[in-house]
Amino acid sequence: MPNWKKLVESHHETSSEDYQLVTRQGATAADIETTARKLGIDFPREFRSLYSVFNGVGLCSPDRPEEIEWTFQPLENLPGFAEVARAWFAKTHPEVAKRFFPFIDWGDGDSMGYLTNNKGKVMKGIRWFQHESYEWDEDQDPDEFLELTNHSIQSYLRK
Repeated sequence: MPNWKKLVESHHETSSEDYQLVTRQGATAADIETTARKLGIDFPREFRSLYSVFNGVGLCSPDRPEEIEWTFQPLENLPGFAEVARAWFAKTHPEVAKRFFPFIDWGDGDSMGYLTNNKGKVMKGIRWFQHESYEWDEDQDPDEFLELTNHSIQSYLRK
């Protein structure tokens, strides 16, 4: 199992000096499984591992610690977060939208997460939904606005 604490802290140090790191206590295996069933996905082992250590990773301003901007959304936020992210392209690409499971929030309309194949199996890597790319041409191929960017959560955190 990766050292999630070290990876998250290192990622924070290199990406956000002005904001404080906020983490939540890890979720139970039962909580992760309940969320997986709600969403209709079999979360990969890496996701389960991270969320067992941290059920949410975010940032807050030192002068507004109550206003947390979640990067890795807490489990209880995932169904609503997925609904909002999918809504961007659900009218033009409904089948792809149903298969997108975001859990990373860029805070600007973009999100990252898993894409499943037509049989419901999680495809390799993490996809980045880029809302500006989508808005530029709504009829484009989904690979253009759901770009494969990272092979894993670990590789995302190492950047």
